Amino acid sequence: CAVDAVFSINTKYEAVKNIINKIEKSDAPLGSLVKFREWIDKNSSEKYFNHQKVAKELKIDILKDFIDVLLKPTYNFCDKKDFRHFIDDKKIEKDLKAIFGIGEVTISYFFMLVGDENSIKLDRHVKKFVSNGLGVKPVGTINEKFAFDTLKNILPELQKKYPKLTVTLRGIDYLIWNFQRKKIKSVDYKKLVIIRTKSDNQEI
Repeated sequence: CAVDAVFSINTKYEAVKNIINKIEKSDAPLGSLVKFREWIDKNSSEKYFNHQKVAKELKIDILKDFIDVLLKPTYNFCDKKDFRHFIDDKKIEKDLKAIFGIGEVTISYFFMLVGDENSIKLDRHVKKFVSNGLGVKPVGTINEKFAFDTLKNILPELQKKYPKLTVTLRGIDYLIWNFQRKKIKSVDYKKLVIIRTKSDNQEI
């Protein structure tokens, strides 16, 4: 999840998937964050990771710093289930934001990946979706807080309309990502066009 979150910064997701696929096919100890951090030190070459940067900082170095924060004795973030103890924890957010290149979008996306149903990746796809839905132009006028608050406010309406489904912000993020990937020029914000997800075979 940390690899996904960091290497997704300002890039196309195909490049991220390529890295993840290489790691999954390697001998990387994915069951232990401590051992995986050690593995990265020995395997941070282009064989597994690209040379993408955030400004002048290599993403692989940002990833190392990111994992080092998670492994601090204060957090000991060793397993996905551990995230539950740190939801809305301002201290871990502050420590992660102190890393060069890490901002609100990356942190929110990381927690969404590890299972926080109330997180969403507030990237350009989400902002464009909100911009198109509300008719607010240009997209640049939509900031992270506005986009998050907008989607959070429609969540109760969706939950009421689809009581048999588990509608979460994390699920909405997945739907938006699919909409934007298909390059739909505009979406009816209020109707939230129906799409079937592959993960749970539910419609929303």
